[in-house]
Amino acid sequence: LPPMLPSTEKKARKNARRTNRSEEDTVLQRDCANKRERQRTMELNAAFTALRRIIPSLPSDKLSKIHTLRIASDYLKFLDQVKRDECKFPSEMVLEGGLQASFNLWRGGLAQGVSQHSQGAATNYYPFPSYDFSSSSEQQWSDAPTSFPQGEPDQSQL
Repeated sequence: LPPMLPSTEKKARKNARRTNRSEEDTVLQRDCANKRERQRTMELNAAFTALRRIIPSLPSDKLSKIHTLRIASDYLKFLDQVKRDECKFPSEMVLEGGLQASFNLWRGGLAQGVSQHSQGAATNYYPFPSYDFSSSSEQQWSDAPTSFPQGEPDQSQL
């Protein structure tokens, strides 16, 4: 039989074993958490890569994650307005470049000049913050693209 140790020594040994086991468990848990985080990050990056392929973008776009989300949000608003026919396109514009080209014009604020020039009037075909939304009194600024200034775009901002 092993000699009886005073209770404080027994507790110290028991705590030492727990501490060693706890440190090992902590390291193992940390490794598992790191692997899960790496996997989550890889999946998130793959999703952003897929989204970047889908959304129309300009060659000058710096497609950071936040910028990608902003463009995607604006594109969804644009497509919704096209679907609801609030956004009437000159037929030659749709035939020449399709929705992606029209979206890039809308996004860049160039649509105001194009639509006014092609129609010979001040009719607004593309909702943009600089436009008069008199056709829809419920239209709010929050429904328009948020990442672009009024008027003609500064090429450095595109």
